Amino acid sequence: MSELFSRVDTVFLIAGEFDRSIQWYGEKLGLTPGYRSRGAATFHAGSGTPLTLIDAAVLEEEHPIFNFYTPDIDAAHKHLTERGADPGPIRHYGDMATFDFRDVDGRLLNVCHY
Repeated sequence: MSELFSRVDTVFLIAGEFDRSIQWYGEKLGLTPGYRSRGAATFHAGSGTPLTLIDAAVLEEEHPIFNFYTPDIDAAHKHLTERGADPGPIRHYGDMATFDFRDVDGRLLNVCHY
């Protein structure tokens, strides 16, 4: 990919019926949720990019459609700022840090580091 963005970290889907969606992905596709919290459940299909369901009932704001992983969140933020991509502020959540930005068509994207 690049030195700043090493992979697509996860793809997000908003689930209107969270528990039903988890059951559907388990029963129909044979996927088992890995990480699960109030409002999110992650599924792995082989060694590729995971799928994360987001519970629409707990969603408080617009959510990105996917995120990139970066080994250096500050360098990635600076890179996008210098190129006029107008990233939002870096937010810290314990050992994880993220920021949002929009692509040329206005889609909300995210960069994460953990």
